[in-house]
Amino acid sequence: MEVLILTCTIISGLISLFAIALSLNAIIEVKALKNSTHKIEWMPIQEPFKNKEEDVEDFEADPLEGLNL
Repeated sequence: MEVLILTCTIISGLISLFAIALSLNAIIEVKALKNSTHKIEWMPIQEPFKNKEEDVEDFEADPLEGLNL
């Protein structure tokens, strides 16, 4: 019984250390992102289906066209 308690105590301690390391890493990343010079903003597409035909034409084009094989 003592071995089981000791084993569980060691395993729970290791898991706790791992969780602490992950939380510290997350805190550091959040602080670093707050000091970042880049800003990401969501901008909606004005007319998402306007160029649908052009996209299909480009997709169906031959990818080997113009290559000297």
